Amino acid sequence: MRKSLEATLDKGLNRITASAGQNAQSELESFIEQHPEQERDVRPLLQLAVDLAAMRADAPPPPGGLKAGRQRLLQEAARAAHKSVSEFLLDAAVVAASQALADRRQFTLGEAQWRAFQAALDRPVQNKPRLKKLLSDPGVSG
Repeated sequence: MRKSLEATLDKGLNRITASAGQNAQSELESFIEQHPEQERDVRPLLQLAVDLAAMRADAPPPPGGLKAGRQRLLQEAARAAHKSVSEFLLDAAVVAASQALADRRQFTLGEAQWRAFQAALDRPVQNKPRLKKLLSDPGVSG
């Protein structure tokens, strides 16, 4: 019986931990529904885990701790790329900017999709009175 309880607690803790605090309480309730025979023993301990996870999520990071970790990460990455941290950051920023704007400037189509796209562009304009009314109506803002 004791091993069964420990195994159930381990499973519950793993599910709660995997939820990363996002929906830990609902994860707990779902888990309890699947193990009603052990609810009396398991719920208080798993509820404590949920509460501790919430407290940890609300706690601010230690001053400088996160900053130092990020700085070490950037230094290691720059060293691996044989660049200074400034060069590495500039290159990474340019790549990120290009990716952020790529979907606004360019899109890629397969051959069949390209033909369908061209056919749609080449079709004669159709009169669509309902669309015209919708676009000419001032709507909520006007």
